[in-house]
Amino acid sequence: MSTLTNSGDDWIRGLTVRQPWAAAILTGAKTIENRPRASWRPGWVLLHAGKSIDRWALSDQLVANTIRGRELVTGAVVGVARITGAHQDPDGTDPCSPWALPSMWHLEITDVHELTEPIPVAGQLGPWRPSPDLVARVLCGTTTPLRSHTSEPVRKTCAEAWNAENPGEARFVSDPPKGWRSDGHA
Repeated sequence: MSTLTNSGDDWIRGLTVRQPWAAAILTGAKTIENRPRASWRPGWVLLHAGKSIDRWALSDQLVANTIRGRELVTGAVVGVARITGAHQDPDGTDPCSPWALPSMWHLEITDVHELTEPIPVAGQLGPWRPSPDLVARVLCGTTTPLRSHTSEPVRKTCAEAWNAENPGEARFVSDPPKGWRSDGHA
């Protein structure tokens, strides 16, 4: 699992995908997303489930088996993923994946992180730029690759929320303990 890294204001985009395709991506089974144009670049994306459901896809056996038992959330950011590349299969060759459609661009998707709670928001066609507030809400809601002693996911804590809930606590290892005087005496 890769670490989400912020490399400036333009480091993450939104990718809107209709259900049940978004749910299939969240399972980790669907590693190819089909697009008509090569307008995507490698990098992190907020995985947004569009407002509509592709009803035809629900009858496809591969899709039905992959998403069995999953809720099909719509109109919300449901995860974070990374696009590692995009390609088209050469004419006359077998598709690169059972999820790949001929003549389409295939976005290669890895490092999928499902949010513990979807965040309702409007998406749009093509790559879209999420607001800084939305990115902060999403990243504060993802789990870390760490596990607690009970094997439950450990949630990230946003600095602002932690500071508000723990006033007066040392925020860094280098912070002096409570009651420490600046002259070096307790």
